[in-house]
Amino acid sequence: MLKKKLLRRLTELLTVLAEPLVWVTVILILVLVPRKIISDHSRLIWRGELTRPSLLELQNLVTHHPQQYNVIQFRNSPGASSSAGIIVENVEQLINTYHFDTEARGVCASACAAAFLLGETRTLLPGIRNEATYLMLHATRQHTTREVDYGNTEKIHRKIAARSEGKFPLVLLNRIFDDQKGTADGEIYIYRDPQSSILGPQHVFICANAVFGIMDTCEPVPGLRPQSLGIEVAP
Repeated sequence: MLKKKLLRRLTELLTVLAEPLVWVTVILILVLVPRKIISDHSRLIWRGELTRPSLLELQNLVTHHPQQYNVIQFRNSPGASSSAGIIVENVEQLINTYHFDTEARGVCASACAAAFLLGETRTLLPGIRNEATYLMLHATRQHTTREVDYGNTEKIHRKIAARSEGKFPLVLLNRIFDDQKGTADGEIYIYRDPQSSILGPQHVFICANAVFGIMDTCEPVPGLRPQSLGIEVAP
């Protein structure tokens, strides 16, 4: 009988002690784990990789505050390691429904670049720590086989060209298929600030090498600037 009472009291004591520990753990997680989506007045800032959980976070903020935000800013994003097509489609739906403008700071590659280029207005901003701000576009791939999805890539290209009112032409977008290996691994880079090249400082490059090609091996497109492609540049 005494043992049962002691065990019951010990259990009650542990329960009392455990509850504040749980709350402390939750608070620490909220404080120490950086959120992917943060808001800045009328702007939603999407940091790092584009993932389905962070997409859901973005959608929830928009749903609960439908009149507050009018800009999605992508900040230093390598794109999406999975579900890229689904993420881009959902971001496009948000843009079309709520008339979002888009901004980019730092790298905005792959799915990030595609989503950015679907914004109503599209603006490149300086990097937070003076890092280069640029877009990198490449072909989409099928989820199971990893083969290039020409149909989906061309569909996205048509939407990008239409959003730019023809300033970003399909003939340029489709240069990503011109890689040397014949695997459609080409890329288009668009820099906010000019980069050195064999033709002098340039903003736009076609790379026919592996992913994230070295600029020295890429073909500069002379005379093109972000503004030429319907992309604004902010100081």
